[in-house]
Amino acid sequence: MYGPDPTKRVPPYSEEAERSVLGSLLLDSVRVVDLCVNLGLTPESFYIPVHRTLYEQMIAMLRASKVIDITTLSEFCKTAGVFDLIGGPSGLNQLIDSTPTAANAEYYAKIVLEKQLLRSIVASCRDIEGQVYESDNPEDLRSRAEFTFGQLRQEKTQADTADNAITRQFTSWETAQRTGCAGIPTGFEIIDKCFGGLMEASLMIFSGKAGACKTTLARNITENVGMRGIPVSYCSLEQTSDQLWGSIVAREAKQSVFLLNCGSKAINWPKMIQARAVVSKWPIWVDDRPKTPTQLWSWARYEINKHGSKLLVLDYLQALTPDEKYKSDESRITAYSATCRAIAKDLRVCFIVISALSNEGNLRGSGMISYDAWGHIKMSKADDWKMPDNLHYLADIEKQRFGPEISGRDLWLIGNEQRLEEKQDQVEETRTDRTQPIEPEDEF
Repeated sequence: MYGPDPTKRVPPYSEEAERSVLGSLLLDSVRVVDLCVNLGLTPESFYIPVHRTLYEQMIAMLRASKVIDITTLSEFCKTAGVFDLIGGPSGLNQLIDSTPTAANAEYYAKIVLEKQLLRSIVASCRDIEGQVYESDNPEDLRSRAEFTFGQLRQEKTQADTADNAITRQFTSWETAQRTGCAGIPTGFEIIDKCFGGLMEASLMIFSGKAGACKTTLARNITENVGMRGIPVSYCSLEQTSDQLWGSIVAREAKQSVFLLNCGSKAINWPKMIQARAVVSKWPIWVDDRPKTPTQLWSWARYEINKHGSKLLVLDYLQALTPDEKYKSDESRITAYSATCRAIAKDLRVCFIVISALSNEGNLRGSGMISYDAWGHIKMSKADDWKMPDNLHYLADIEKQRFGPEISGRDLWLIGNEQRLEEKQDQVEETRTDRTQPIEPEDEF
């Protein structure tokens, strides 16, 4: 033994801090209760059972719009049948006697939260230790541990002020005035003008049936963003990283992936070598390993913390590996979609997610995918798909949070280069569309 038995250690807590918070609530409930709620203090934040019960009763009184003082709290606890449990009149009087002023309530509340976080870390470590002896998959265990610790975060000390939020939004709009879009430019005028670029904390769904060019669109955007020096992380559950990087190099060199795969002598290898030197310097990171939703969270955090990625791409949603049993395929995809939405919002990053369509043309697995999305672009083959030189596709904007639905925008796949281009005169059409009255966002 190199120290005391960990199982016999007392979990971290501060009796003085807990008592002072509760005493402050009795002395100045109007100010302190709002402070505690804004800090994220919950009954579970208190380690001592009596203190936890008292805080539960105070929160219940707050919900019932009752004034909190020693008299009203006593009566409320009597009605709830916990008056003796909290020590009766003497227990409440001791709280007030040990708290001469409520001025330091915020300081003590933060101590209570810090101790709660430490207890959560201890509990998580013990849980992970137990899983080590039951799991035969170290990589999965590592991802779960990373996810667990990533969830252990304290809430903001206070809600953001309206002025700060408005300032940030105005700054974004001022950027749009200078550059033409508030978000990350994609290199596709239709997307940049219709959506204002790829917005922070937005979930963008690209859908389509097999062969609809949705992956090519996402990859082309990745290339266009990466070549501008903006970090991008791409999770490919469909192609290998070799195949994806090969397509990126071929697109830059304007060479046919098809002819490369067939061993054609017509390939311009000097251009390929030159393109490789250029592309290898772009801040793009590709991960082709299988992912569960938990591992996707872990991957997203790592990419943002390690590489500073501003754009995440997942190809594709339905290919995620389930990490628990779901009641139905619909509930599984609904959970996947909610995970992607939470990643975008919590990590404040744009997340492009590719989704398959059913044979009926609906998002495969769950209609919640569209509800969760900030924007939804549906790709399809045009009626005159097989053009003499290029392949013709259509991009329909099925949903966008702050703008109209727009259908039938033309995209052409150039030769065999895996490169989509758009018809430039559509840009002016898009601007015209945006000047029309827009219905409330719930309508589309």
